[in-house]
Amino acid sequence: MNEKLTDQEKVFSFLDTHNVCVVSTVRKPNEVDAAPVYFVRVDNDLYFLTKKLTQKYKNMELYKNVVLTIIDEENIQVASIKGEVSFNDNHELVNEMIHKFTIKLNGKYLLHQVLPALKHKGEMTVAKVVVKSVLLRTYIDNGFPEEIKIEY
Repeated sequence: MNEKLTDQEKVFSFLDTHNVCVVSTVRKPNEVDAAPVYFVRVDNDLYFLTKKLTQKYKNMELYKNVVLTIIDEENIQVASIKGEVSFNDNHELVNEMIHKFTIKLNGKYLLHQVLPALKHKGEMTVAKVVVKSVLLRTYIDNGFPEEIKIEY
């Protein structure tokens, strides 16, 4: 039985089958930074790990709004996710997120080789992005993208 997926299910499927996004942050007014991160989805929120010494962490401490961009080159899809970030330094939560990355990456990689946050010195924190909106575009043959827009 092939049931039609809701827009929310399509977005969740897209997020769950991709591992890396680019997180765009504001360094100061009129200056934006971007950095690739591995992410996981838990319910409507996205999580990634970072160190407190990084520029992206410093930026997000000052300006909580971020944009995450995920590109699927093979299927010609792009997701743009706007949200607000918060941090949690709890070691149990950090370990839980590392476990979720292990599951999501299907054991394909050794996490200490893949996740940059595990390679660098400094205190680890979990960044939680509360998603405010998602725009998922799928580019189709006639040149006009199919768009799914979800606001939370």
